[in-house]
Amino acid sequence: MAVAGTTPIAVLFIVLPGLAHRRRLQGDRISSRTPVRHPQKPHDEMPVRSIRQVFKRVLFADSLRIRLDGTVRRSMLHRSPFFVLLLVLSQLHPSAAQDSTRAARITGQVVEAPGGVAVVDARVILESFRSAGRPNVREVITDVTGSFVLEDIQPGSYLIHAERAGYMTANLPAGYARPVPLSVNVEAGRTYPVTLRLMRTGSITGRVYDEHRQAVVKAEIQILSARYSGFGQRILTRVTIASSDGFPSVQSDDRGEYRVTGLPAGEYYIRAAFGTTMGPTVRNAQRANNAAPTYYPGVTDPDEAVPIKVASGLDANAIDFTLRPLPSTTIFGRIINPMTQTVRSYYDYFLVPRNAKLREFLQAVPNQGGNDGEFELRNVRPGSYDLYVAFRTGTRPDDFQFYTGRTQLEVTDRNITDLVVAIEPGVQIPGRIDLDESARSARLDVRSIVLALAPLDGMPAILSPTAILGRSSFIQPDGTFLIRNAAHGRYFLTTQVNAGDLYVASARLGTQDILGRPFEIDSDTTGPLVIEVRGKGGSIEGKVITRDGTPVANGQVMLVPPINFREDQTAYRGAATDSQGRFTISGIRPGNYTAYAISRREDIGAWMNPAFITPYLNSAIELNISSGQNVQREFSVTALPQ
Repeated sequence: MAVAGTTPIAVLFIVLPGLAHRRRLQGDRISSRTPVRHPQKPHDEMPVRSIRQVFKRVLFADSLRIRLDGTVRRSMLHRSPFFVLLLVLSQLHPSAAQDSTRAARITGQVVEAPGGVAVVDARVILESFRSAGRPNVREVITDVTGSFVLEDIQPGSYLIHAERAGYMTANLPAGYARPVPLSVNVEAGRTYPVTLRLMRTGSITGRVYDEHRQAVVKAEIQILSARYSGFGQRILTRVTIASSDGFPSVQSDDRGEYRVTGLPAGEYYIRAAFGTTMGPTVRNAQRANNAAPTYYPGVTDPDEAVPIKVASGLDANAIDFTLRPLPSTTIFGRIINPMTQTVRSYYDYFLVPRNAKLREFLQAVPNQGGNDGEFELRNVRPGSYDLYVAFRTGTRPDDFQFYTGRTQLEVTDRNITDLVVAIEPGVQIPGRIDLDESARSARLDVRSIVLALAPLDGMPAILSPTAILGRSSFIQPDGTFLIRNAAHGRYFLTTQVNAGDLYVASARLGTQDILGRPFEIDSDTTGPLVIEVRGKGGSIEGKVITRDGTPVANGQVMLVPPINFREDQTAYRGAATDSQGRFTISGIRPGNYTAYAISRREDIGAWMNPAFITPYLNSAIELNISSGQNVQREFSVTALPQ
């Protein structure tokens, strides 16, 4: 029977009724979100490439079964002309042929770090963001060898990571405890081998009581880790965890119990605060009274906090402590804001203790007032503070602009009333990037240069005018830029060029040399901010060994700049060692340096702290790096114990 103009789909409807007496073809549909174990393909499976191959397999094989992945395989079906027709049409359908041609695959293994032991039954998650809306997610489960295969992947950009209870992504950034995916750019028809490394995690469990030994319900529990700021000061930063409700913290239950899981091995501090109720005009989501936190083992001064050590794969249990009673002091005030008011006025309040040896990463204090343009900050502990009030505009993070007001406070046991804080419009600073001839010949994309104004004197980093701009490049292709709404205060310029032998040679704000020096922004500041980038920086390569000559893998070599640049974190140049203890540092600003090597990696801020660097002074090596110098000799530095 011939039907003019019949499509392959129509033929299927004509032929299928005649096959009702045959065995039914069964096709397994695998959802992109359903975890599956990937079986090995049988040896008698072959790709379908042409009509001749299809007929040959149909006529001379005992039996056949159609596969969704464009292959044919032996089965118990009997040969049939109708079945042959079905098979040919399905295999030659344009969409099926196209998908088979373009599909790629990702294969790999999930292993423990360190050690390389296979992680069985781990979820491997692949996400695609090719279209708007929700990402397309596919999952598979690793087998007994920790292996996995993801088939039929269309070209595009993907994120892939592995998860399993009790494990976390290896080599996380400091203060981070959430899965960090790898980025994979997939091209048609290729196979991509991937190794995903997980490390065992621990947990902290305990109870929170009040001064009467009663359980505190819905106390806000945060895990902190000690790090060094960009200026060498130790600070307690909040560890980013993956809680069930989306907040970077957990709350105690009706028995005062809390449990924080998924923590990499290390030392942590515990911060607890009573829950809070927000004022009716406040729209920020805050659950803690951040004006009066308590730190384990029950102290209010972060300098007196005691860390808890969490071992890999183990739990730290019975970490109980008592929250200190809330102080009764309240700060009442109002805001003078000359800016045009939007429909919604968003304000954030930051109380910064002055002269603190160990600072906590600042968190906003909740406003419990009831009127627009007024604030009520309750339960503030006695002490000396700088109060920063930030007026925020914009509806999305990349549109945010902050306008800041600041005042100093001396808090005692009495309320502060009628406090007035004026919001200032900020300073506009134009600028440009200048390249010398060698930098221009390197075809540097100036938009890749990192440029930031780091606030000093306790100003919250979020209030830096470049904190929001830094989320996307604000430097134009011609090297010009504009920094908007810089709040009055002291700053430090941080710059970084990650391109071969290029380095930042100078920086001027107006006529003032600000490279490696703090500078002031006030109403008289006009700019421009000019940054000069040069080529022909120095480079050095070498090797890190222990005292017995063993190479140190994953160690660190740091070049500490001369004293006049010690406050400039971008003047410090470092590198990690490979599996053979080798390292390479390029783009070094010419000058004198002191080289150190240790058997672990540390933030640059640690090297800016005199207390940290003192134990390593005896192993220091003095170096002089000149313009264009390329040190080819092997450079050995003995690594010190941790």
